[in-house]
Amino acid sequence: MTYTTIKRAYEIPCKHNIRPDSAHVILACHGFGSNMEGRANTMLFEAAARDGIQMIAFDFPAHGQSTAPDNALTVTNCLDDITAVYDYVKSLAPAAEISLFGSSMGANFLLNWISRENKKGVRTVKNVVCRCAAVCLRSILESKIGEENMQRFRDTGWVEMGYERKMKVPYQFFKEVERFDAFQLFRKGKEHYLFLHGTEDETALLADIRRFTHLYKLTLVEIPGAGHRFTEPGEMEKVVFEAVSYMR
Repeated sequence: MTYTTIKRAYEIPCKHNIRPDSAHVILACHGFGSNMEGRANTMLFEAAARDGIQMIAFDFPAHGQSTAPDNALTVTNCLDDITAVYDYVKSLAPAAEISLFGSSMGANFLLNWISRENKKGVRTVKNVVCRCAAVCLRSILESKIGEENMQRFRDTGWVEMGYERKMKVPYQFFKEVERFDAFQLFRKGKEHYLFLHGTEDETALLADIRRFTHLYKLTLVEIPGAGHRFTEPGEMEKVVFEAVSYMR
């Protein structure tokens, strides 16, 4: 495994096992408060490698090993980070096809990113797999922050959130989440989509992802009993199996 950084205005920490002759690479995006070392990424790295597929994962600003200031956490920066990682993959393995794997917020950003790229017609991907996709990210954030703290968020310009790593989330991030509405901005290209979602997801509601996949005629596999984090035995294994099988 190679650990490195990609330089933008700040450095993007990433890890990968890409070779110059890699034919297929998965670019993975973590969820809110998570990082590139999360359980889904770790298991996917191993399963994909057994199938001859390489992978790259990275940390968004204010997450994981990122040294970017907390106010660098904006949707625009996150989408531009995906572009930088995509281009880095192509610099390592120019002939590689690239597929995308995103969890929760990361899935939302991937949907916005590929929609933006499909308008440009420059960067293409093979497959997109979204786990517990937060297609209604604004309402999820509002729910987690709470009504009383939302007013303080507006007044002060930031709110502290996170799990292992606490971060001061800038209000600009929330405003951009409002603007980057996946329901309104999604544009499908030639890439293929698979959505994996737990029927008991308490964060990214199943009704929302059913509505989104129905609207855009995308494939949805529901995993009975699974919550947002897929913590019960066999649940994450099911996600990884479905993802790798789809991306072959």
